Order: sequence, then C-alpha cells, then structure tokens
Amino acid sequence: MNLDWLHRHRIAYKSYPINDKPTRSYYWGWYYEEGTTERFVLFRGKFKIKSIKSFYWHVSVIWWLNSGDRNKHEQMGLKELIDVSKVISNPTNGFTLISIGENKAVDIAKSVYKKNQKPHNKSRKVVFKDGINLSFKEKMQIIGALSGNSKSKGNDLISAAKKILDNGEKVTNKSLSLVMNCSTKTIQRALTPELKKLIKDLSDEKLLKK
Repeated sequence: MNLDWLHRHRIAYKSYPINDKPTRSYYWGWYYEEGTTERFVLFRGKFKIKSIKSFYWHVSVIWWLNSGDRNKHEQMGLKELIDVSKVISNPTNGFTLISIGENKAVDIAKSVYKKNQKPHNKSRKVVFKDGINLSFKEKMQIIGALSGNSKSKGNDLISAAKKILDNGEKVTNKSLSLVMNCSTKTIQRALTPELKKLIKDLSDEKLLKK
C-alpha cells in the first residue's frame, strides 16, 4: 500500500479514543469496560478494500479523523478529501482489490463531505497500542481474560454442556454458544484444556449410559 502518500500529506488513518476514558491502563494498551467506538485503524496488515460499501466507510473514517478537533493539523477540505479518495480508489496504489473509477470516487467523497457524520464503528473493550510486541495469540489471551462474559466461565460452560447432552445432542462450540447466547469466539477463548477434557469426559459418560 502507498501509505507514504498519506504520511507525506499528513492524512490520519488511525486514532486512539479521545472522549472515551479507559477503565484501566496497561503497558500494552487500555481496557474499556463499557466499550469504545473511537478506535479506528485503516489499512492494517494485508487487508484491502473489497466492496464499494467498504470503500465508502474508509473515506468516511478518513474524513472523520481529519476534521475538526480530531485533527492536529488544518481541517481537511473537500478538495483534499477528493484527492485522498482518488488515491485510495486507484488499484495501483494497493488499497483496493476492486475497480471503483475516478468519477465514483469523487462522488463518494462529495457525499461523505456533505454528510459530515461519524462513521459506524464496532465497539471494542480492549485497545492495543501500535507497535506493541505481542503475538496474535497473546493478544487473544488478553482479550479473553478482560472481555470474557460471566456466562463463559467454567461452571456455566459445564452446565451448558450438560444441558446439550441431556437433549441428546453433541457438544460443540456452536451448540455451547447457542445455549449461552454468546459468540463461538467467546466459547473458544473460554475453553481451557481442562474444561475441554471435562466436557469430553461428560460426553463419554453419557454415551456409556445409552
């Protein structure tokens, strides 16, 4: 990706929360008990824009991060937003996998500029600092430890597994998530090796009783 163009033109494409205050701070980042929608990170890793909807959202985020009090530099005008939109829409710059076209990119920039609204963003409870030396697995362990819902604790997992087995069904991450009304990722993070073994033992015991 041609991130150098964004850097040279002082275009912000990521930000930490400004108004939301963290519940706790750590060397690696921050924890927000109520979650925050103010953490924006564009163009991370090998990700590339794959749809017009995604492109619109990216342009909206750039406008939001480079306007008003959120920007340390001069507020971005329509011309600057159009320029950014053109650069991002050009496949040779490595930001997108789809052909958008310059006219479409200009129209989207104008639409975003006219609306001047904060783009929708998913809520995060855990925000990591840029450049922190943690592996993906280590980050997932931190997220699981801090964001885990009480429903995903050991006793509740075992109770859910027993309920599934009593209904004559197989215990899977999907079935556990349905019973506990949470995501399969939450289940995956909560299932320690000890819990997996205990659930397996319960399943085997149920089979022997048939």
